[in-house]
Amino acid sequence: MNIKSFLKNSIASVAILLFAAGCSVVEITADFVEPPKVVTDIKGIDLMEIVVDVKMQNPEDAAIAKGIICEKIAAEFNENNFCRTTDLIWGNPAGAAKMHSILQDKKSGHGYARLATEPLKPRARMEVTFNADITTGSKINPVRSTLTTEYFRTAFYSQTIYWGKGMKGTIHVPYSKWIGRKRRVEVSNVKEYTTRAAGILNVKVTDKKGKMIYQKSKKVNVSETCNHIEAQRRALPSNASLISRMTDGVIADIVQDLSPYKKSKTIVINKDGDERGFLLLQALAFTEAVETFERIDEKKRTFADWENLGVSYEAMGHFEDAQKCYATALKVKKENKGLFDYDKKIAEKGLARINGMVKKQSVLEKYK
Repeated sequence: MNIKSFLKNSIASVAILLFAAGCSVVEITADFVEPPKVVTDIKGIDLMEIVVDVKMQNPEDAAIAKGIICEKIAAEFNENNFCRTTDLIWGNPAGAAKMHSILQDKKSGHGYARLATEPLKPRARMEVTFNADITTGSKINPVRSTLTTEYFRTAFYSQTIYWGKGMKGTIHVPYSKWIGRKRRVEVSNVKEYTTRAAGILNVKVTDKKGKMIYQKSKKVNVSETCNHIEAQRRALPSNASLISRMTDGVIADIVQDLSPYKKSKTIVINKDGDERGFLLLQALAFTEAVETFERIDEKKRTFADWENLGVSYEAMGHFEDAQKCYATALKVKKENKGLFDYDKKIAEKGLARINGMVKKQSVLEKYK
């Protein structure tokens, strides 16, 4: 896969932040590609069969877990689009040989009939074992509540009223007079329902030559609790939901260990400088922004123009061009002491980030 092509089409979002350093800036969040965390060369595991073995007390839960784990792993790899996976019928030599024999005999026109004429290609293999259990239970929890009772009685106070010609009278006005309070403690028994799922997931990956290149073991668990009052409004999660939640994080980690993956990063753009170019950047029109900044004579480009041009190239995946722009921005900064120090820090961080991306790009080139 072409990394630059991916980054050109990356999805970005914008959040506007106002800094008190003397200038307004905008943060663009864009997707970039990171190299695998563990495996250095994925060519040996491209076209990998996924074999999942699940041991649980309930056979239905085991079947559900097997499907969830297999589908999640395949979906993660396919989303990153660097390492392909295959189902067992294509990846397992014994199964493919059997299918080969059947299709030869029946001369089927089915898609799998290609096995009868095409040689089997070697496959990498991921073996996943998942031992887990789901337990449900309930218990009575005493809940202590302190109740307070306030006591009042009706009392009267006298009030003199006046009316015409010097005449007056007295009336008695009722009011509530506080006379004390009483506290008591009541204990209520609340029934609490709990569902717990816990287990261990083991992964072993062998390349196309049968050499083991990756191994990982991870304990996973998740639980959900509600009392009998909450249970009237919402049910406890299904076993399938618990299995899915329990395996989400570890599967994502495994795929990142084995394959290049997408990661969102924020890039700061500078509001000063060419207004059209800034607005295009704000609208995520990176190609048009580059064209706008490039049309400005280099001698007339400001610090912000160079910086924003670097951002445009970075968001498109042209890291070497971005590197040059950030370096030039810092050079312009030295020549213009009127700029805020905060601007300098933005460019310095951008250059440091780009230096790292240039190194990563050289690593990612072999995954194309």
